[in-house]
Amino acid sequence: WSNDLINLLDTLPPETVLPVLRSQWSNRGLRPAILKHLSKRSTSRDRHRFLDALLSRDSKVSATALTALRQLSPSNQPNDLAKLIRKLRRECGPGGNAITRKQIVNLLAKWSGQPLAVPTEKSAKPDVLSTAAEPFAPDGGLRVLDGNLGRGVIKVSAVAEEHRVVKAPAVVFNDQNELKAAFDAGDLNRDCVVVVRFQGPKANGMPELHKLTPYLGVLQDRGYKVALVTDGRMSGASGKVPAAIHVYPEAANGGELCRVRNGDVINLDAVAGTLEIEVSAEEFASREAEKADLSSYHHGLGRELFGWMRKAASNPEEGASFFWNHDA
Repeated sequence: WSNDLINLLDTLPPETVLPVLRSQWSNRGLRPAILKHLSKRSTSRDRHRFLDALLSRDSKVSATALTALRQLSPSNQPNDLAKLIRKLRRECGPGGNAITRKQIVNLLAKWSGQPLAVPTEKSAKPDVLSTAAEPFAPDGGLRVLDGNLGRGVIKVSAVAEEHRVVKAPAVVFNDQNELKAAFDAGDLNRDCVVVVRFQGPKANGMPELHKLTPYLGVLQDRGYKVALVTDGRMSGASGKVPAAIHVYPEAANGGELCRVRNGDVINLDAVAGTLEIEVSAEEFASREAEKADLSSYHHGLGRELFGWMRKAASNPEEGASFFWNHDA
């Protein structure tokens, strides 16, 4: 079989040649020539072949297939609609064709019975929805912090610029529940960097620290400069309060957080990407590492079964997983 042979078959009656051409569709090298003949007599029987050809990287093949599909009756089959959507996504990317986009949108509307708007290259409200070429934040609102307290990450997308740098005395807790008691007692009505440690994967499995943000947000609203530093986890709940999370090495693994004391000045700078404690290296190294009673996290309700996982957990930047802990 060859393209020349297929062209010669075009002189034969359609009812004779089309079944033969369809039998050769699996030969990808012949598809452009076969498609040319099938599209002249577009039928629903060849819909799946036209949809396959629509996704071809060859623009001429794809255009021929689209022309054939536009002549067919609608199809509401999920797989058929999915291929149209795949093609539309390609045309919305770099190098996409505006005319092709419009034709596919119209075809999707016809087949699905749903009104659809033609995608445009410009946002109607760029302050709400921007393009990849002009993102609101090139870093996606996430930044790495590094310094003598360890390495962590901060989400700044919801943090106002005036709150992205906080330098204040530390207030240290070993459990998120301790913060509520201090807040209720009025002990946090001041500029402070709240340190919540022993919350990493080795300590207690790195649970969600969902109780911190409401109290810190209130303090910020009262006009205080506040920030959070923790070796624990927050799933986007840091909100408007600057929070250095996933800090490692974690306190339970001998990280620097276990040497932080109340009153130590901590500088969290999300602009420069630094997390520093303003204590001399000599004094800091000489401090005895604090320890926490974590027994309540390790026993009961089957927690004993996961002790080996906590012990073998890697650092947060490597997924806090026991699968690829190089030191385990």
